[in-house]
Amino acid sequence: MGAQFDNQRNPSNHAATSSEPLRIRFAERRQAVALSRELADFGNVEVHNGRDTWEVCLHGSKADGVVVKALDAVRDILAGDRAASADIFLDGRRYRMTGE
Repeated sequence: MGAQFDNQRNPSNHAATSSEPLRIRFAERRQAVALSRELADFGNVEVHNGRDTWEVCLHGSKADGVVVKALDAVRDILAGDRAASADIFLDGRRYRMTGE
């Protein structure tokens, strides 16, 4: 599993706050639905159909344990598909995770 850090802060949000949801974008609906099921116990989960992407938003606590469990779930969803990837948006930063 690969991860990339994009050092660009979201220009529309100069002051990220803890009230922002954890957002994860996938190319495929099935990936977003699978993640939404995995995260349902950690807060309010929404799935949005965007332009060529599916975004999962987790509203609620972003304590380390929740973020780690969310990232583990993303890793499991992407596993085995080298072409798959997910963009993770957390506190105004973008991270990319790729499948292997």
